[in-house]
Amino acid sequence: MHRQTLLIIYQSLIAPYINYGIAAWGQAYSSNLEKILILQKRALRFIYSTERNAHAIPLFVNANLLPINFIYFETISSLMHDVRNKVAPSKIQNL
Repeated sequence: MHRQTLLIIYQSLIAPYINYGIAAWGQAYSSNLEKILILQKRALRFIYSTERNAHAIPLFVNANLLPINFIYFETISSLMHDVRNKVAPSKIQNL
């Protein structure tokens, strides 16, 4: 399968599960998040047809994807920006 097609499949089938509700569950135990990171790395190694122990950072860069911990940081940063600028939903703003 073509690499771009596999990346589209990743974005369609895997990324939504990682991104959904990450602001709430992103502070889970690191051992739980590590399992998800390992699955992310495994998917990228499959997409790029690399060895099982190949470094994943270049794969994340090539795919223009973030590891789960950085997705969490980005989400929380964006939320805090919205809170500070008073554009967050009222329920969150009132917290």
